Amino acid sequence: MLLYFRTVDPEPPFDVAACPDPDDMPIWKAAVQLQAHYLVSNNTNDFPPRGASGRHTYQCVEWITAADLLFLLGY
Repeated sequence: MLLYFRTVDPEPPFDVAACPDPDDMPIWKAAVQLQAHYLVSNNTNDFPPRGASGRHTYQCVEWITAADLLFLLGY
């Protein structure tokens, strides 16, 4: 499983301007540290603002819903 999973320990400081919910900041920072392509959540209220592409991205990580993930996987 280590081929697919890595661990990080996101430490402050957090980018408070980019994350509306302080409880989500460690998750945001971990996704950026891991250079994740996607962060999957159904809590769309806390997604970053849409960029010019219409996608919710922050530092090259795209926030998508579970339904979006299933669509990307072809389900």
